[in-house]
Amino acid sequence: MGEFALEYSLSVEVFDAHQSQFKKVLHNVQGSVRRGEMLAVMGPSGSGKTTLLNTLAGNAGNVYGWINIEGQRATKQLQKHIGYVLQEDSFLANLTLKETLIFMAIVKMERKISFKDRKARVDELIKALGLEVCCNTIMGGPGGRGLSGGEKKRANIACEMLAEPSILLLDEPTSGLDSTYAFTMIKQLRNLCTKRGISIVASIHQPSSELFNSFDSLLALSLGRTVYSGPINGLVGYLANCGLPCPAYYNPADHLMNKSVEEASSSKLMKLWGERQNPVNLNGSIVRNGFSDVFDSNQPVKHMSATHKFNLCHRTHYPNSWFVQFAAILWRTFKNSKTLIVSTHMISTMIAIGFILGVTYFRMPHTEANVNDRYGILFFLFIYVLFMSAFSNLITFAAERNVVDKERASGLYHISAYYVAKSLAELPIQFFLPSLFFNICYWLSGVAWLPEDLGLYFALWLVLLLLVTTGSSVGSFFGAYFIDTSISILYMPVLVLAWMLFGGFYSRNFPDWLNWLTYISPVNYGFDASLQLIFTENMIIQCRPNNNSLFADCNQGLVTNITGLDVLARGDITIDFPLWLNILLLLLTIVLFRLLAYLSIRFLNRPNNLITRTKQKITNIFWKQYNTLKEKLLHGCSRRYTYQTQV
Repeated sequence: MGEFALEYSLSVEVFDAHQSQFKKVLHNVQGSVRRGEMLAVMGPSGSGKTTLLNTLAGNAGNVYGWINIEGQRATKQLQKHIGYVLQEDSFLANLTLKETLIFMAIVKMERKISFKDRKARVDELIKALGLEVCCNTIMGGPGGRGLSGGEKKRANIACEMLAEPSILLLDEPTSGLDSTYAFTMIKQLRNLCTKRGISIVASIHQPSSELFNSFDSLLALSLGRTVYSGPINGLVGYLANCGLPCPAYYNPADHLMNKSVEEASSSKLMKLWGERQNPVNLNGSIVRNGFSDVFDSNQPVKHMSATHKFNLCHRTHYPNSWFVQFAAILWRTFKNSKTLIVSTHMISTMIAIGFILGVTYFRMPHTEANVNDRYGILFFLFIYVLFMSAFSNLITFAAERNVVDKERASGLYHISAYYVAKSLAELPIQFFLPSLFFNICYWLSGVAWLPEDLGLYFALWLVLLLLVTTGSSVGSFFGAYFIDTSISILYMPVLVLAWMLFGGFYSRNFPDWLNWLTYISPVNYGFDASLQLIFTENMIIQCRPNNNSLFADCNQGLVTNITGLDVLARGDITIDFPLWLNILLLLLTIVLFRLLAYLSIRFLNRPNNLITRTKQKITNIFWKQYNTLKEKLLHGCSRRYTYQTQV
């Protein structure tokens, strides 16, 4: 085993979606990092810093060259030696720092390690990174209370350090921090290098002189090419030899960046450094020493769309079993979602709306005149809980998307374990608010024939919970299918409103070619089931007086009361299916949308999947042909105008 923890010689292409072609972003970038040392990667925006880190972490486009990890050619198995801290800090907002780290310890550390040792490792990292003061503070989200930016950066590092990597990659760990916090961050990273012997590669932007000198070596890039690679203390001398001396008492890092953005100086630096090393060909072969590519094959790695952040090698071995993953995600989801879904504002809103509805229809008398009121309150109740549960589930998917994408890319758990655990953990939480709303409405309005009939009470409650589960399933599907939450918020109400329109309460005089929509509306299933439960032969309804009844027997004075079955038999509301079939159809709707949601997460929106690439390729071809045709038309119009002007 050699003295270098990491060595690399790379050229990289990524697919440019706008130009519909591959674009070379790294040109024969070579370097190495010794054990226990820190390498700074610097360069102007667009110089290839993040692409280099992505490539070293196993995420790239077409890669040519090689990577050695601990003296061995990089393979999928050696990926576990590398930890990658992204620039974006993605955490679930309602978990505390310690809860976040405990979850990561459960899913990230190998299964042979006991829970006691995992917890001890969490406590050790909290102390090492100076996070004791905030360990019981929630992570927080945008604009909300929680950890500061610097604390989140250190929490991100702690999450990666749980797996004890020998190499730690960090994408701009000091971004968004003031000079004091930035230096403290780098100082703590230096302590990790010294005490644990890990190697650190960090991209940095405009470091102070003190922070810059905390690193051991530097890789400077410009337009994807190396302009300097070597020890920090050798930079000033190298620039002087290149005819670009650094002024006295001037920060060498600032001087280098200034020269890197000047076209003439940048070209000179790239040319001079290029003469010091042998280039890597882009036809899959390597010029010297018979280097193979990153994954030890003679062919380049298949390309990845530049629009995706993650594409780590697909993990065939997970640190822990499916059931351990499931239990950990179940615990985390419940703790995070209960605050997100059941807030004080939501509870007060439910109570207020339930109270208004209950008082408006307070203790409805059992008369023929109130039959339509019973229809209305039941339909409103079902539509409201369906909308509410659908949007609440959509919100939780949006809140978790970045976190789950990052964890999924790191291969921490099966996506099936995540989805099953999330679905089960959120159901009790989602049941709470609609149940509160239902109980207020039920007991105040007297919507049922006998409020004291507990069998009817629980049966109606069950139908309501099935509608809630249907709504959450629909929200799960739209949240999983559309990456952009704003798009899902636009499309989901279209489906729910269509279900409402064909839900059985409004007119059934639809055109024949639209009538079939009634039979696929879960609102119709729930509404019909509730009517069948309430309007039974035991329900006694007083006829309208003065021959105003809709029933002939009442007007003829043959009877003074009718039953619930008489109301249903009249056909004002058409009952399409028997009670058991309505319940079964609700269950099938739930299963269908849960399955569609899982398939969307599993296949459609995973990084670099075939469907996404195909859709993107078709879109790119379309726009390319469109722009070509537009240019031809404009060119033709321009020539015609020129000709007419000359004439």
